[in-house]
Amino acid sequence: MVVHSNSTLENVSEALVQKISARITQNEPVLFLVSGGSSAPIAVDVCKKLTQRFPSKNDRMRWLLTLSLIDERFGPEGHPDSNWALLESLGLDHRAFMIVPVLGSKTNGSADLENTVKHFDTFLNTAAEKHAAGSMFIAGLLGIGKDGHTAGILADSPAAADSHDSLAIAYKSALFTRITITPAFFQHIDYAAVWAGGEEKKKTLEQLGSDIPPVIHPAQYLKRIAECDIFTDV
Repeated sequence: MVVHSNSTLENVSEALVQKISARITQNEPVLFLVSGGSSAPIAVDVCKKLTQRFPSKNDRMRWLLTLSLIDERFGPEGHPDSNWALLESLGLDHRAFMIVPVLGSKTNGSADLENTVKHFDTFLNTAAEKHAAGSMFIAGLLGIGKDGHTAGILADSPAAADSHDSLAIAYKSALFTRITITPAFFQHIDYAAVWAGGEEKKKTLEQLGSDIPPVIHPAQYLKRIAECDIFTDV
């Protein structure tokens, strides 16, 4: 894990474009998992640049690149707090590659929540199996909150516990019912670029240098990623 100070959103975008482009050039399938929040504009920019980089090879990219989410806020498809809806509102153009949104067109209610988590878990397990077989590169775009949360995993939440066999989980936070990866999935990520902008993130970045229990500082789970670049403007 490397922290890059005095960085910009462009630095994050370029790092991801370079990593993903190299794999696509080698005809290697790539799963690109993104978060919402402050990193959403970066995700849209990365997708735009990848589409521009392979203008005459979009059919190939459609087979090689899949876009999905690291975490989502449960509700009907397109609801105002949805991370996927945020990407679309920022101009995400996904015609050149495959997409796997977490929410379905009729998603609503507790029964649908359970089914949505099961489908997401199955999707992540399939990706993990392909990764283990060396037939898929998994890249992630994440953020870090000033309280140390990442990937929709809040401190002291059910998702922060390092005891899940599943790769996806849902839980209720103060504002949202969240669907996110569990700590068990971090080890399957080959490369992650993490954006931590703002002076208020300085303390939590310093805490990454300490051995703090991840249940109270979930960003510690980033250390499990094979290659992780953290970009900050402080």
